[in-house]
Amino acid sequence: KIKKKETEKIVDIILNTIISNVKKQKSAEIRQFGRFFLKKIKGRVNARNPKTGQNIQTKDRNSISFKMSKVLRSKINKGSSSWKKIFLLH
Repeated sequence: KIKKKETEKIVDIILNTIISNVKKQKSAEIRQFGRFFLKKIKGRVNARNPKTGQNIQTKDRNSISFKMSKVLRSKINKGSSSWKKIFLLH
């Protein structure tokens, strides 16, 4: 059984690895789970402030996108309860 502190360390390591790879414009893949990658969003000239209704111009920005693996997609759509199989290494 894994303790809560150990679990937090593992999750922190995984998230920090994903973030550092995405910042370097590399994708981060967790096999049989999915892939995280950088998505560049272009600025818009005709954006509108929903609160005031005023037209504004937005800047280019970066976002993280996620593409789920076929294995995860099939597990979700089948409603399978065998989630442990997703994380097994081959």
